[in-house]
Amino acid sequence: MRRNIKSKTKESRTPSNVAYLQRKDYWDCFLSFALDVSVMLSPMMLWNLILLAVLGSLLSVTAIFIANIIVGVLMGLSIFFFNSSIIKKTKGRTFGMYQFGFAIMRENGKRASQKVCLMHEVLGNAIPFVVLMIFTNVIGVFVYWALNGIVFLVDKKHRNLIDFLLRTYLIRVEAETIESKQEVKAPVTEKKVESVSKVSYPRNHIDLRVRSNFSANGEYNVEEIFQMAAKEGIHTISITDWNSVKANALAVNMSKLYNINYVPGIEIGAEYKGRRVRVLGYFIDYKNDIFTTIENNGLVNERNASLERVRRFEKILGVQIPVERLLHTNRFQRISGRLLVRHVLNSSLYDECEVLKPYRKMEMNKAVEILCQEYFAYGKPCYVMMKCPPLQDVLDVISLTNGVAVLADGADFLHDEELMKDILSHGIEGIEVFQSAYNKKQMADLLRYAQKDKLLITCGSGFTSRKQGNELGDCHCPEEAESLIISLIRAKM
Repeated sequence: MRRNIKSKTKESRTPSNVAYLQRKDYWDCFLSFALDVSVMLSPMMLWNLILLAVLGSLLSVTAIFIANIIVGVLMGLSIFFFNSSIIKKTKGRTFGMYQFGFAIMRENGKRASQKVCLMHEVLGNAIPFVVLMIFTNVIGVFVYWALNGIVFLVDKKHRNLIDFLLRTYLIRVEAETIESKQEVKAPVTEKKVESVSKVSYPRNHIDLRVRSNFSANGEYNVEEIFQMAAKEGIHTISITDWNSVKANALAVNMSKLYNINYVPGIEIGAEYKGRRVRVLGYFIDYKNDIFTTIENNGLVNERNASLERVRRFEKILGVQIPVERLLHTNRFQRISGRLLVRHVLNSSLYDECEVLKPYRKMEMNKAVEILCQEYFAYGKPCYVMMKCPPLQDVLDVISLTNGVAVLADGADFLHDEELMKDILSHGIEGIEVFQSAYNKKQMADLLRYAQKDKLLITCGSGFTSRKQGNELGDCHCPEEAESLIISLIRAKM
């Protein structure tokens, strides 16, 4: 493990809900472009239908000349106005961009205005198409499209010709729907969720809580995580998969390849006084066979908890849910409340379920969040805590494998001072003080506990997927505290 930690900074960063394009986005980019072209050329279908009618002797040849005029007018309207109206409706996205989750960004790091997006569409697509069709026919259009495609693939920011003129580029953005911009009224009591923080935090250069696709909710493989870290200027990370150490061997090799410091890690669920406690283990000997036992036991416990979770939800809905089908392709044997909710809301089989009808009037993401809060949150009817080993056993495992035990999600216990003190008294060596889900007061309270008991402090984004709304390095850790964490890690390496 390297001992030198170099500070790296980036001049500009994308907002937390967007991401630069990667190779895996190329196909979606092509489909987005093809959809926009299909919409633009949709009036041609009318001309084809009329031509077939003429060939079938259903219409006279004169109909073709009339069709040419009508289709010409419709093509003009489609090329210059249809996508433009979509851009206004979606606040800056064409129909293809809207469907595949893309948007236009300015080089200053801000989303492009509607005016710029309109110029992007008209100058980059509509006018070139019309001019080239008039003077060069379809060959010129295909050459222009091919040239744009080559420039897109070669350029580091994946820009096309019009992007260089307007100083813009395409980015992947979280899904937004037109309906989500509007207030939805439904006969369901919606709980207001307090904003975790209104403070704008810089992206941190260290992130000690990341999950890979060796966790049930992790989207990216180990190398993709290191690629993102290198791109964002993050110099130190730890992959702490749930009950699994499989990512660590790969990550150690990737750390050398990408010149990023790596701290071997794991996140283990423990039980204490009927509550689940999440413990992060850092600097562990991830090759120890005891972690294989932990993972295997975790899979069995996840399956049992999932079956009970489904049973309780079925009882509330009054319907059956195909649990075996949901588990069949699920290598983690985990059916979360979120997965269950999305399943029933997306399936027409449950359209007549009275419990679900109010939620179907809402935008999907909003309905999922509310249903999960109402039924699957702690203390709710369908909440099932996965069976976990006792806290002391987990701490012993981390200690026996030369690791450092850190309390994760400590904010869950801030309301109960005695419980918090009991947990910390069992041999916890550190607290995850800085996390993207915490507000300023929670971080300050956790810092006081750490200072009082002279515990290590860590930071972590909890990054699993950009679809979840957070980004690698979003730890909300102040610069001065980040320096302290780096010093502690250097001392342990």
